[in-house]
Amino acid sequence: MDRWVAETNVGGLVMGYYGREANPVQWKLAEEFVLFDRWFQAIHGSSNTNHYYLVSARTAVYPNAPKELPEEVVDKHGNIVGTIQPWYEPHMPNTPDARRAPPQTFPTIGDRLSAAGITWAWYHEGWNGGSPPVRGNAGYIPHHNPFTYFKQIMENPSMRAHLQDLPDFHRALQSGTLPQVAFLKANGPHNAHGGYSMVTAGDRWVIEWRFGLEPLAERDRNARAPLEAFDFQQPPRQPVPLP
Repeated sequence: MDRWVAETNVGGLVMGYYGREANPVQWKLAEEFVLFDRWFQAIHGSSNTNHYYLVSARTAVYPNAPKELPEEVVDKHGNIVGTIQPWYEPHMPNTPDARRAPPQTFPTIGDRLSAAGITWAWYHEGWNGGSPPVRGNAGYIPHHNPFTYFKQIMENPSMRAHLQDLPDFHRALQSGTLPQVAFLKANGPHNAHGGYSMVTAGDRWVIEWRFGLEPLAERDRNARAPLEAFDFQQPPRQPVPLP
């Protein structure tokens, strides 16, 4: 696959390389775990499409899509290849029906986990909205929550209950009721997304939610001090192009 720079709206940022100086937390975690060591995607897609692949390993579809939708959103085969809002709430305010994906019905990892009797939850920062709710890049981003696109999740109260907010993760951890599988999703300002967030913001978010909570493992206690010594207020460094 190629043409990453040509197809994106952030230029060479997609080919950038962030060294340990830029995001020490993620480097530290990569040394102990795996961060997308094997990640395959069938198309050049948007953040929206990446999230479908994360939970279902396939593209969402829009059969008989309105003609006003460009092929950058829905291709001629009915595949959703760009950003589109979910049919179900919460979505961006005043979104016309044509710009909302029809309810999807193919299986997700959530369906597989539930069928296997494995407990799970998707903890998405901003899911409960607030008053007034903040949606978009400044808050909860609807198209970054892939489970809201699925009929079997959103129309089934027992399945929808798996979608929770970040404070719910905190309470579950404190009470010892954390599910066997937990997905954590940052809101716009904290997700390190190119164009409107920063990798340092993502690192700080990981520290707060990974290393700032009890109970901590001894390994976490040993790792927290050098990570918190990093100056997150320093100006971000430009990504280093790959050779």
